[in-house]
Amino acid sequence: GADHEVVADVGPALLRTRLERVGLADDRARIRSDGRGGTDRTRECPTEEFAPRPLAAAHGGHSTMPNESAPEVRRNREREGLPMSGLCEGRVAIVTGAGRGIGREHALSLARQGAKVVVNDLGGNVDGSGGDISPAQQVVDEIIEMGGEAVANGDNVADWEGAQRMINTAIETFGDLHALVNNAGILRDRVLANMTEEEWDSVINVHLKGTFAPSRWAVAYWRERAKAGEPVSGRIVNTTSVSGIYGNPGQANYAASKGGLTAMSKAIAQEIASRNVTVNCVAPGFIETDMTKALSEVQTSALMAQIPVGRLGHASDIAHAVAFLASPQAGYITGSDCRRDGGAVGF
Repeated sequence: GADHEVVADVGPALLRTRLERVGLADDRARIRSDGRGGTDRTRECPTEEFAPRPLAAAHGGHSTMPNESAPEVRRNREREGLPMSGLCEGRVAIVTGAGRGIGREHALSLARQGAKVVVNDLGGNVDGSGGDISPAQQVVDEIIEMGGEAVANGDNVADWEGAQRMINTAIETFGDLHALVNNAGILRDRVLANMTEEEWDSVINVHLKGTFAPSRWAVAYWRERAKAGEPVSGRIVNTTSVSGIYGNPGQANYAASKGGLTAMSKAIAQEIASRNVTVNCVAPGFIETDMTKALSEVQTSALMAQIPVGRLGHASDIAHAVAFLASPQAGYITGSDCRRDGGAVGF
């Protein structure tokens, strides 16, 4: 559902812990317990896949590229509020896990700012099984309807060759790559004493390898361009979480993956800054989702009381920051961790 990425950023265990601290955690049915001290809420945020080098044939998607000079395209852009020029005009971006939730908002926001977008989404079930390109294609269709350009991709971001294909999809379809937004992720919440090896490995794999592999191929492409004397304006934006900053009971795997992702981002930022490539993180806090909508009015008020701005965040609050960090204007920002949590301090 639309809450995939958001829930992955706060998690049922985090919501439960926060409510317990203000004495409002009576409704456990909405944040299910497995009866052993951990949550039994396994959900997957759409994974992504990328590919570098303009070699391997791109596959797994369908592209529609309108003629920007066509009157109907101009009318679509004006009617839907898509600017004729924007922060990312003429740029090519990949967004992983973009079929639903926050990732979908990232893709739409980048398109509104003028970017051509590769919409990556594995489209699997909540347990990670199966696959369906239709969520990604639906987002592509929305972008096309707005007058933008987009292509769907269904590769697995944590797969080495799949990640390369994803990067190649951008290069071969749109001729270049400027921004990679690593947003895909999953949740397998459970207290450490009950956590299985598979629950640990799967979360670490998707979040860490699923960011490393696409980033590696993107950086290889930008490095080769720089060596050839061609202009480079590369941006990597990674989705972290407040759970990776403060920790959270029941999320040892998730917190470790997000904390590790922040450290990895800072290391890569230092490695490639000289190539005009920046690497930054965006850490969402409590974002409005289907899960938070299921909370009682009293519980919601208690949560919002802990947030200085007095409201839950919206997916667009995260997407605006990502669009800026993906733009040429963010060229002097690298190695940063941008919290989008309404000023909340600690859990």
